[in-house]
Amino acid sequence: MTNDEYKAIPEEVIDLGETGIIELPKFNASNYIGKKFKVEKVTEHKGQYGFFVKFTTAPVEGEIRASRVIGLQIDINGKVGWGIGTKMAQFLSKYGVSHYRNMIGKEVIVQTVTGKDGTDYLTF
Repeated sequence: MTNDEYKAIPEEVIDLGETGIIELPKFNASNYIGKKFKVEKVTEHKGQYGFFVKFTTAPVEGEIRASRVIGLQIDINGKVGWGIGTKMAQFLSKYGVSHYRNMIGKEVIVQTVTGKDGTDYLTF
């Protein structure tokens, strides 16, 4: 359900009765390891710890996508970018592009990373 579809649902006050912890279906990330997907979106962000770029693939399953976040730095003149040898520089070199915006349409190989909560997430 998209945000616009969600907003279109009229708000209603209800009583859900007994609620609590439920068992949610598990996503089997191993089905996608090693498969190629294209980067669909590159977005720039400012967060608590500075600037970063988020790369997101086309949907892998339903609304599930693989993503990767890489930080940027600020030089002494206040310019935002990345330095030689940084994670961003290595990432761009690996895919043969000179700027992160050129990653749109590039094929990446999906991997998993395990979060602090023990959940597997798709990345590349």
